[in-house]
Amino acid sequence: MRRSTLVVCSLGLVVALAGSCLCSGVPTGLRVATQIYGWNVEWSRQGKNPDEQLPQTLAEARKAGFGAIEGWLNAFATDEQALRFRELLWRNGLVLASVYHGGNLHQADAAEKTIATVLEWAERAKDFPGLVVNFNCAEDENKSEEVLRLQAENVNRLGKELQSRGMRLVLHNHTPEMANGAREFRAMVSLTDPKLVGFCLDLHWAKKAGQDPFELIRVAAGRIESVHLRNGNDGIWTEWLGEGNDIDYRAAARALKQAGFNGLLILELAYEDKTPRTKTLLENEVRSREYIEEILFPESSLPRDSFGGWAKIRRAPSGFFFPQEISGRWWLIDPIGNVFLSKGINHVTFKGDIAPKLGYSPYGRAAEGKYATAEKWVEATVKRLREWGFNTIGAWSSRETFSRSIPYTVNLDLAGSAGADWVKGSFPDVFSRRFEELVLARARTACSQRSSDPFLIGYFTDNELRWGADWRSRETLMEGFLSLPADAPGKGALIDFLLERYGSAEKVSEAWQVSAKDRAALLELRQAFEKTVAFQADAKDFLRVVAERYFSVCNRAIRLADPNHLNLGCRFAGYAPEEVLEGYAAHVDVISFNNYGSVPPKEVIERIHRMTGRPVMLTEFSFKAMDSGLPNTRGASQPVATQRDRADGFQRYVEALADIPVVLGYHWFQYTDQPASGRFDGENSNYGIVNGEDDPWRVLVKRMTEVNEAIESRHAGPTGNEGP
Repeated sequence: MRRSTLVVCSLGLVVALAGSCLCSGVPTGLRVATQIYGWNVEWSRQGKNPDEQLPQTLAEARKAGFGAIEGWLNAFATDEQALRFRELLWRNGLVLASVYHGGNLHQADAAEKTIATVLEWAERAKDFPGLVVNFNCAEDENKSEEVLRLQAENVNRLGKELQSRGMRLVLHNHTPEMANGAREFRAMVSLTDPKLVGFCLDLHWAKKAGQDPFELIRVAAGRIESVHLRNGNDGIWTEWLGEGNDIDYRAAARALKQAGFNGLLILELAYEDKTPRTKTLLENEVRSREYIEEILFPESSLPRDSFGGWAKIRRAPSGFFFPQEISGRWWLIDPIGNVFLSKGINHVTFKGDIAPKLGYSPYGRAAEGKYATAEKWVEATVKRLREWGFNTIGAWSSRETFSRSIPYTVNLDLAGSAGADWVKGSFPDVFSRRFEELVLARARTACSQRSSDPFLIGYFTDNELRWGADWRSRETLMEGFLSLPADAPGKGALIDFLLERYGSAEKVSEAWQVSAKDRAALLELRQAFEKTVAFQADAKDFLRVVAERYFSVCNRAIRLADPNHLNLGCRFAGYAPEEVLEGYAAHVDVISFNNYGSVPPKEVIERIHRMTGRPVMLTEFSFKAMDSGLPNTRGASQPVATQRDRADGFQRYVEALADIPVVLGYHWFQYTDQPASGRFDGENSNYGIVNGEDDPWRVLVKRMTEVNEAIESRHAGPTGNEGP
């Protein structure tokens, strides 16, 4: 479901990092942004108003292959301007990397006005969490030491104020800061607080002022969070950024790498009368971007970005995950525009499974003894999962694993909040006001806080709700609603459904072979003794009504709290009735399906897609082996003999899934083995990729690593599936 809801995203939001250096660990693919200054110069040259041309500017930035831009802070000078800017960014799928502004911070009265203006405008940009404010202090080559100290104090104050608003201040330079041996630049490096202030080093202006840019990289090592790159040769701006510039950018790449730089590169093309013009600005932006990516970030050509996306196929980013069909095959598109197959592990948790007979979790004790804290465990575990080729934290995982630079999913347990129990198969009265209120409250609490997190893929509404007769109960959902008291909203909904269907209580009675002369009498019915053909048909059709009500309430609650992330629906427990799917499709983005067969249910998955038009994610599967020493007597699937058999099963299952065009990924159950004496429901199986002592099952994880590495290529097919 593609949403029209406005999505806003800043680079800091995409990176979602802790620590003082916002840009550390910027995802590959968003490391190169463009400054809109070059387009403004071009529009002015053509006699056009740059502000009026902003829609065209952003459209061309997107066409040039940029996922991020640097804009102007004054785009937030009024509410109307801010709204317009947001809408244009969203329409073009662009991330706002930073905003540029300048002002006087070295004179007391002027500094107060500057800070007040910046904070007023920044207030309108608060829904861009992590936004970088790229600030140029008013230019004066002759600032005294005392004046520089005052400026540094005001810079720190502004940095602290912006930090309190979830933003980051970096200082930009022109030539005046570079005068007298770069005295002002060096003073700001020395006098400002690294926790509050970083630097955007403009290599071109440093060179033009007679300074050695490489020396300045060393001076500000650890503080440089972005770099401005300009086109120039012998003091004249060239047509594009490439070889033959005043600055040896290949040497700059080496110097930045040695300084530990891992931030953002901002292209700032500029032209003057002497600039040769042989190509359009759009063409020059494209070849400048390609040059930057080639020499400064050759790792961007690697097949994976830092979300775990596959960089060989790209689409316009939205700042969040969304599904898209490309040349007949479905993918998730990650926040920076690369295709993504969700390769997940369920139940990744520091505490592990508690064994009721023991009164504690054997894995939890082992993990605590090995790592001491959940923080250290998370760091080691995420590193392991990445090394083994996984890119998603699946359902049932603990909170400490969320937002740790690895995509994740959240199970909201919405029906559970209203009394449903997936283990026992009990189903809530979804027609009641209480159900709606509880679902809204749960979504508001769980989703609002995550609405801007780019690492969140989406939400499962619930786990394995019972949609009909299965191992938990032989009763249909209609029978459950029929057994409700006469005053229950769900009972009323059922009776109204029947009366609308049949036209009268007498006809309902005739079809069901019961005695009820009116609506009141029907409400008193608690069961039907004869399961007539009509009764069975009614049960199927009422199931569609129940499903539509459940999914519509859940979807509305999620959308109100978080319009940015995917609704992954309820995880189906191995079966998906057609009536449920018919009431389901309009209210979810992805169909989630659990299956413990030896091969994936290809025909079922294809049927689900045909009925709903939605892609499918296989959100639970596993294999367990008898050589693990665990009983394996409880829990889904039949055990295999050895760990090699588990590895063979994983490869067979996952490769077959990848061959199904509508599949978006797979989540293995689970990270750790279950206790030998059983967890809460008695399950005692070798589902883990690590055992109870936190040691990996090496044959299994080695095979998983190999399969995970190649699975995108297999899903793409022989042509690479790059599409139009």
